Amino acid sequence: MLILIAVFVTASAGALRCEPSTQAGRMCGEKVVGGAASGATEDEARKAATSWWSSRAGALGPGYEDWDRAADKKIVCEASKGGSVACTASARPCLPDGVVPDDGKRLEL
Repeated sequence: MLILIAVFVTASAGALRCEPSTQAGRMCGEKVVGGAASGATEDEARKAATSWWSSRAGALGPGYEDWDRAADKKIVCEASKGGSVACTASARPCLPDGVVPDDGKRLEL
């Protein structure tokens, strides 16, 4: 319980670039939206979109880049005029269970 309190105080002091919250014991940031990624098939476009999302989410710090661990995942795809498919991925990036952000000030308890 003390760890979660310390993380909340660190987050509220502006040490993080996102507003973390807990979801199933994990620290999750605000929604990150990747860019529109295209592919010859929907599967290729989905993989490219989640890769782009991972790159953007990873900019928040180590551990946030894992699409499989993200919360509130959404992928929107549309066919283009040229026959390719474009997809955009969005989700809230989450750290692994029990991991707290390592880029903020530490509180001495």
